[in-house]
Amino acid sequence: MPISARQGASLATDSAQAVADLAEQIGGPDLDVVFMFCSPAYDLKSVAERLQATFPCPIIACSSSGQIGPAGFQRGGMTAMSLRGGCLKVVPHLIQPLSDYQDQALRVSAAFRESISDPGGGHAFGFLVIDGLSMVEERVA
Repeated sequence: MPISARQGASLATDSAQAVADLAEQIGGPDLDVVFMFCSPAYDLKSVAERLQATFPCPIIACSSSGQIGPAGFQRGGMTAMSLRGGCLKVVPHLIQPLSDYQDQALRVSAAFRESISDPGGGHAFGFLVIDGLSMVEERVA
């Protein structure tokens, strides 16, 4: 099955409604991964819980000072994209706290190298989402 992508956005201020809006737009069976970006004005713990309860796949989420949605740049709300097709293997790694990133980043890097060493494993890439205010982006990458 080919990979397909769906995008969605919500300007709802209530996290439950915003996640429900996204689910209508990008949800469905056989999701491989969901990428979500949202305003830090949301209760992020509640957003995380609702995302996990809604999407039965790996979720990569990050707060942002703005997102690009269907209508262009937006300061509030949530935007998301889902990928499906059954041919993606997504393995998220959380590095927390960022103040202790060195050992964790080395472990993630080693695990990634090991996972792509399988000769029949196909193509692979790494994708880093990091708090821009942490000032450690270049050192972690």
